[in-house]
Amino acid sequence: MSFFSSLPSQQLAAKEEKKSKKKAGKLIGDGLPRLLTGDQFYELAKKKEREICDEERLKEDRRGAKERYREALALWKVADEQRKGEAAEARVKNKKATEDFNKKKAAAMKKGTKLKNSDKPTPIPIPNFLQAGAPGDDKDDREVFDAVESGSKGSKDD
Repeated sequence: MSFFSSLPSQQLAAKEEKKSKKKAGKLIGDGLPRLLTGDQFYELAKKKEREICDEERLKEDRRGAKERYREALALWKVADEQRKGEAAEARVKNKKATEDFNKKKAAAMKKGTKLKNSDKPTPIPIPNFLQAGAPGDDKDDREVFDAVESGSKGSKDD
């Protein structure tokens, strides 16, 4: 089967799907007259109203989750920049201490003596990532991220 033989059926399916999306706003889309005070129509109207309210609530929840995510991300970026600065500073100090030690070691070797292991510099630990309790670290950050990623979940507190 070639590509072109299946193309009309795909186009037809897309056109029908588009039509069905347009009719989603109508309660009863068959065009036949209905008794607007009947129980069946009343239930359909109530169901549609609930769906619209739920959709609006979910949209609002997603907006709130996105905003919380943006705030958490901004705090994280500030803390991450601070961590990067501290890491760069620690690397410079470690390099300087190592160079000083190597100079002392070379001078001691020229004299014919040995340096003690206690003279060897202890490197300053370099922070690799944000740890719990760091500035901008909230326990809810993961929940906010999950809510934004999932799209329509929203918060369950409401």
